[in-house]
Amino acid sequence: MITFTFLTPPGHGAIGVIQVLGENAAECVEKFFSSARGVPLRGAEINRVLYGKILEEDVIVCRTAEHSVEIHSHGSPVAMRRIAELLETHGAREIGREEYLKENYEDVIQRTAAEMLPHAVTWRTTRILLDQYNGALRKAFKEIETAEDDAVREARIAELSRWRDVARHLITPWRVVLAGKPNVGKSSLFNAVMGFSRVLVHEESGTTRDVVREIVTLGGWNFDVFDTAGLNAGTRDEIEKEGIRRAVRVLEDADLILHVREAGDFSASTAETEDDLPAAAEIKRLNVWNKSDLRETLPVRIPADAIFVSAKDAESVGRLCEKILRTFIPEEPGAGTAIPICEIF
Repeated sequence: MITFTFLTPPGHGAIGVIQVLGENAAECVEKFFSSARGVPLRGAEINRVLYGKILEEDVIVCRTAEHSVEIHSHGSPVAMRRIAELLETHGAREIGREEYLKENYEDVIQRTAAEMLPHAVTWRTTRILLDQYNGALRKAFKEIETAEDDAVREARIAELSRWRDVARHLITPWRVVLAGKPNVGKSSLFNAVMGFSRVLVHEESGTTRDVVREIVTLGGWNFDVFDTAGLNAGTRDEIEKEGIRRAVRVLEDADLILHVREAGDFSASTAETEDDLPAAAEIKRLNVWNKSDLRETLPVRIPADAIFVSAKDAESVGRLCEKILRTFIPEEPGAGTAIPICEIF
C-alpha cells in the first residue's frame, strides 16, 4: 500500500510538500517525475535531491528513507492537487494529517511537535518546535521522572512551567488591543507598529468605527494587534456606539491592552489614578502616552508600565514594540530549551 499526505498546511504558499510512503513509493513517483539529469529516482541515494519536472511544474524530489519520498512543489493549491491526482492515478491513497501522525509517530512529543510545525510561521517558533521534536522536552521529562531528590524534582518542574505561556503561543499569537478615548492617535500608532498605512487616519474625532486587526511579527513572535473605536461614553451616534460595543468585546479577550492617551495630558496623578477602560482588572496593561513629539519636555518620573511614544518617530515606536515583546517574553528561551508543548504524566 502506497499512501501520501500533505506535510504543509492547506492554502497558498511558496512551497508545498507531499510525502509518499510505501515499499514502492519511489517507483510510483518515478512514473510521472522526470529528473533534469536523467537520474532514476529508484536508484538515487537517500537524501539526494533531484531537480526535475512533474507535468510542466518545476519540482524537487528526494528519497528521505528507503520507503519514503518527498515532493517539493510550488505551494499553490492547484499545483498540489494536480500532483495528488497523479499519485492517486498510480495507486497511492491520500491519508489525512491526523491519520498520518498516528501511523508514523508513537512518541507523543514528536507527534505533537509534528502536528504544530506546519502552523509555525516564524523562524523562532519553528526552531523551538524542532528542539522539542529532537528531544529537548523528552530529556526534561526524563530528568523529572528520575530525580531522586524532591527539591531537585520541584526545581525542574518549576523551570519547565515557566515556559507554559510561551508553549501556548507558539502557533497562536498573543492578542494586543489598542484602546482609549477618541483622537488620541490609536490608529496612527497602529499603522506605525504595522509598518504600513493599514487604517484610515483623520484629525476628525471618531474616524475609526470598527475593529481592525492585523498580525505583526516582533522578534520572531507573532502578535494579533487590534485597533478599536474611541471610547466615547457621551456619544449619541448609533454607529459609534456599536463600534464601542465591539471594542469592549475585543478588550475582554485581550492578552495585553495598550491604553493610549495623549502625552500632553500626562501628570503623576493621571498616570496613577485615571482608568477609563471597561476591561477586567487582571488583563495586562501598558500605558502608552502618544504624541510625545507635541510635548516640550518629558516628565522626570515615568512609571515602569508606561512608555512615551510618537507615531511619527520610528525609534520610539521601536521601543514600544520591544516593550510589548518583553511584557510576554522577558527572557528568550535558548537553543535546546525544553518547552512544555504537551504533558505526558
